[in-house]
Amino acid sequence: MSGVRRSALTPRATALSAMLSVIYTVVNTYLNVNFGMGFGFSAITIFLAYGLFHKLGRGSDRRELASCVVAAGMALPVGWTLSFIIFASEELEGFSLPRWLVPPSLGHASQSASLWAWAVPLTVLFAISFLSAATGLVVAYATWPLIEKAGRLVFPFYRAPAAIINACLGEGGRGLKLVAKFMALGFSITLAQYLLEALGVPATLIDLSPLLPPGFVVGAALSLTFLACGFMIGTAVSLSMLASSLLAFALITPLLVWTGALQSPGKPMELYMAAVMGYLISPALGMMLLGGILVSLFKKIAKKLAASTGEGEVEAGEGDTAELKSLSYGELFSYFFRTLAARKKLLALYLAILTSTALLAYLLNPLAPLSPLLSTAIALLAAVLLTTLDYAILVKMAGELGMTSGTHQFWLYAAPVLATGYKGYTPYVAMPGQGSWGSWEGTLIAGYSKAMKDLGLSAKDVIKARLVCWLPSFLASAAFVFFAWRAWGLPSPQMPCVNLMLGLPLVRMVAERRISGIIDPLTFAVGAIAGALLEALTPVSMMGLALGLVLPPYYAVPFAIGGLLRAYLERKRGREWCRREGLLAASALIASSVLGQVAGLVLMLLAR
Repeated sequence: MSGVRRSALTPRATALSAMLSVIYTVVNTYLNVNFGMGFGFSAITIFLAYGLFHKLGRGSDRRELASCVVAAGMALPVGWTLSFIIFASEELEGFSLPRWLVPPSLGHASQSASLWAWAVPLTVLFAISFLSAATGLVVAYATWPLIEKAGRLVFPFYRAPAAIINACLGEGGRGLKLVAKFMALGFSITLAQYLLEALGVPATLIDLSPLLPPGFVVGAALSLTFLACGFMIGTAVSLSMLASSLLAFALITPLLVWTGALQSPGKPMELYMAAVMGYLISPALGMMLLGGILVSLFKKIAKKLAASTGEGEVEAGEGDTAELKSLSYGELFSYFFRTLAARKKLLALYLAILTSTALLAYLLNPLAPLSPLLSTAIALLAAVLLTTLDYAILVKMAGELGMTSGTHQFWLYAAPVLATGYKGYTPYVAMPGQGSWGSWEGTLIAGYSKAMKDLGLSAKDVIKARLVCWLPSFLASAAFVFFAWRAWGLPSPQMPCVNLMLGLPLVRMVAERRISGIIDPLTFAVGAIAGALLEALTPVSMMGLALGLVLPPYYAVPFAIGGLLRAYLERKRGREWCRREGLLAASALIASSVLGQVAGLVLMLLAR
C-alpha cells in the first residue's frame, strides 16, 4: 500500500458500516426480543472490509478496517422498547401510556392502523435515546485516560478485532492462517453441536443436576466461546466466577431446598431462576451497585494505614503514570468531574445535553399528574449520577469479564421513580435521562478506547465512527419490529417474544407498586461489603463474584477452564506468547463459535 495516510472513516468505510449496522441490528433485535440475547459480528466486518477494500479495492490499512468494526455495531436500537409497548398494549388490561409514546388506536385491532401514527412516539424515543447516548459518550470520552491505566480492565472482546486485523495485514499471512484455522475449528465444532441438538442428541450442555440430591444445579456448558473468553480475561476473574457459582448452586441453593425455604421445581433452570430472584440477586446487586463505592473507601483507609507506617511513600511519586490494578467507582466519578472542570468545551457540551434532557422531561412530564418539575429533577439525577454509575458497572463487567449483564439497570433507574410514590407505566418505558442507552454506548467507547493503540485509532476516530450508525441502527430496529408485528404478530410462532414475557411481570411489579420480595436489604449490604473487602484485599474480582451468583451456573465452568489454561500457558510459553498468539487464537474461537451459534440457532428454528 502507498504511504498516503488514509482517513480512518473513509466514504467507502462509512457506506459499508451503515449497511452492516442495519443487518446486525435486525439480527440482534430478533434475538433480543425473542430470547434475550445478542451477538457481535466484528470478525465478519473485518473480513468483508478486508476483502472489499484490500483485495478488490486499491488497498486498505488498519485504521480503515478498525473504523468499520467500530461503526458497524448496533447504536440506538429501539426494538425492545417498541416491542414491549405493542406487546403490553395488546396483552395487558389497564396498560396505559400517553399519546406522545403510543398511538391512541393501539390495541387488539391496531395492526390495521397507519404506521404514520407512530411518527410522534418514534421521534420522542429517538430524542430520549439520542440524549442518553450523547451523555454516555461524554462520560466515556472524559474518563478513557483513566480506564486505559486500569490493568485489570482488559476488554477482551474489544481487543479481539485488533488481533484479527493485524493477522490480515501481517507479514506473510501467518497470523491470518492461524485465525483461519481456529475460526474453522470453532465454527465447525459449534455448528456440529447445534446440529446434534436439533437431532435430539445433547451436545451443548452437561447437566449433573438430575444425578445429585434435590437443590443442586451443577453442570458445564460445552461452549468454546466461554472457554476462549475465560482465557482472555485471565485466571483471577474466571475463578472468582466459578467460586461464587459453586457457593450459590452447590451449597446455598441445596440448603435452601433442604430447609424448605425454597421449593425445588422439576427442572434445574426453574430452580436456578427461583434461587436467583428469591435470594441471590440481592447480594449480587449489592456488589454491583454499592460494592464499587465501598472499594474506594476501603482503598483510602488502606492508604492511610500504609502512610501511617511509612509504606505509602514509595507510591506517592508515581501519580497518574502508575498503572491501576483495578478501578473503583469513586475514582471514576472523581476523575470524570475533574476532567469536566478542566476542559471547558467538554463541560459546555455536557451542560447542553443536560439542559436538553431537562427541557424534554419538563415538556413530556412522564410522571403526570405529578409536577413536571419532579420529572425534570429525576431526569437530571438519572443523567448525572445514575448513568455514570451504570457506566462504571458495565465498564468493570466488560473490562474484567469480557461480557456484560443489564440485571442491575432496571432497579437502578426505577429507584428514584419508586421513591416519588408514582403509580403507572410511563417512566419505566421511556424517561428522559435514564441512561441505559448511554451506559452501553459509553462502554463501547471505553472498550475501543482501551484498544486504540492496537486498532490504530484516536479517541476522536472512535467517536466519529460510532456516530455513523446511530440513525441507521435506530431506523432498522424500528422497521423490523413493525414488519414482524404486521406480518406475524407479537407474540406468534415466528416471534415467540420470550424475553418480553419475562420482562412484563418485572415492569408490572414497580408500575403497580408491588415490589415486596425482590430485594433483601440485609443480603444486599452483606454482598456489597464482602465483595468490596475481597477485591480491596485479595486478587478476587468482585464483578466476577457478582456475575457468578446470577448467571446460569453452567457458564462458570468453561470460563474457569479458559482461565486455568491461560495460567498454564503463561508458565509454559510466557506472557508475551499469550498476549500475541494466544490472544489471536482465542479471538478466532470467540468469533467463529458465535457465528456457529447463530447458524445453529437458525437451523434449529427452521427444523421446528
